[in-house]
Amino acid sequence: MGSEEHNCEFMSDNWKHAMTHLYRVIFKAHLKYLHPLQREFGDGFIRSQFNLHKSIDERQALTFYKSWVDYVAQIESGVAGKDMSQDEIDLLSDDQKSKLNEIRRETIEIHRKGGAI
Repeated sequence: MGSEEHNCEFMSDNWKHAMTHLYRVIFKAHLKYLHPLQREFGDGFIRSQFNLHKSIDERQALTFYKSWVDYVAQIESGVAGKDMSQDEIDLLSDDQKSKLNEIRRETIEIHRKGGAI
């Protein structure tokens, strides 16, 4: 899956197929590896991120694709979270940074109340 995007022209039918395939793989990984609360939150986040990234340029799209491929590998390995690199943070829009902070606050609040994450 990881090199599939390099074998097709940006925004071609093959590119769109690769992105759709990745989208489905992420949901299957969520179903298999995440707890229900994580999955509920994660699935909504995936939907919103893929919708927001429908009209990005090629460089951003390749970064987006690679990041989600890495994410799938990460959760398949049993790691449900990791710190973002400064390069990854720098690529986020202000809206994405705001959403990330909201996610962080909600996660901390759930954990504080004794909920499983």
